[in-house]
Amino acid sequence: MKKILFTLLLVLGISAAADAQVRFLDSSTDAVRKEAIAQDKLVFIDLYATWCGPCKAMERDVFSKKEVGDFMDEYFVAAKYARYDPADESPR
Repeated sequence: MKKILFTLLLVLGISAAADAQVRFLDSSTDAVRKEAIAQDKLVFIDLYATWCGPCKAMERDVFSKKEVGDFMDEYFVAAKYARYDPADESPR
């Protein structure tokens, strides 16, 4: 019984946390633009790198906040794209 209750609370907590953040699309820029036009919203694009400290801080401290997610959902169609992979020869 304890395992069932723990599992239920874990699932509810994860789903609540998922709702309390900015929802980023990973579609092409054309698809994001079309979605923004259809919803009459602006486009917000986050370019990030996996090794970037400030990018990780934005993800952890800003994009994960419910109030930021609510604001972004109201006014923007948000997309997130990796800008640079250290495995590449050089930055783009």
